[in-house]
Amino acid sequence: MTTHLVFRLQGPMAAFGDIAPGEVRTTWEQPSKSMVLGMVAAALGIDRDDQEGHAALHQGLLFATRVDRPGLTLRDYHTVQTGVSAKGFAPQTRREELRSKRLNTVVSTRWYRTDFSALVGLTRISETTPLLADIAAALARPRYVLFLGRKSCPVSEPLGAQLVEADSMVGAMATHSPGEHNAPTITVWGDTALGTRDHGGTSRVRRDARRVGQWPRTFADRTEVEL
Repeated sequence: MTTHLVFRLQGPMAAFGDIAPGEVRTTWEQPSKSMVLGMVAAALGIDRDDQEGHAALHQGLLFATRVDRPGLTLRDYHTVQTGVSAKGFAPQTRREELRSKRLNTVVSTRWYRTDFSALVGLTRISETTPLLADIAAALARPRYVLFLGRKSCPVSEPLGAQLVEADSMVGAMATHSPGEHNAPTITVWGDTALGTRDHGGTSRVRRDARRVGQWPRTFADRTEVEL
C-alpha cells in the first residue's frame, strides 16, 4: 500500500495554460502539473524565487488528474494598456507604468473553462520533499491565495485534501466519486512512473514540466499515460 494525497479543484472559471505565443492564450482541458505544483508551493508559502523549494516539489512528487466535470469553453476578448517607457527608465509599479505619456493597447484572446471540477492526486517519492500530511494541512490553510491557473479564477470551495492508502493512484482516486458530471468518460492521466505501476496504456506529451532554476519561467515536455 502507498500513501497518496487526493484533493479537488473546482471553480466557476479555470485556465490551464497551453503553449501561448502571440496574442491567443488557449487552455488545456485539464490541470497542468506545473500549475498544481505552483498551487502547492503557494499553499506552503514557497516564494517564486525559491528555486530549491520548487525543485523539491517537481522532483519529488508524482502527479495525476481526473476531470470529473470539464464544463464549457469561454472566449474572452482581453485588452491591456501598457506604458511606453522613456529611454533608461524602467517603471517599478503598474501605477508608474500607466503614468507614461504614451500608452499602447495590447489586444488578446483568452480561453477559459467554466463550471470545472477535477480530482488531483500526488505521490511522494523523495525524502527531501515536504510530507504529504504537511501539504494537506497547507492546502487547508494556504499561505497565499489559490487560484485555478489565473488570478481571475479563484477556487469555489475548500480543496478537501485527504491522505489515502491504496495500491495505485487509480485506486486512491476511486475513493472519491465523480458525482454529477458531463464528461463522456472518466479517465485518470498521470506521470509515467505511475503508469508503470498501474499498467497504463495510451500516452501523450504535455509541456508542463517546469525547468527549475531558469528565469523567466520556462517549461519542458512531460510524458503522461492513461492509468
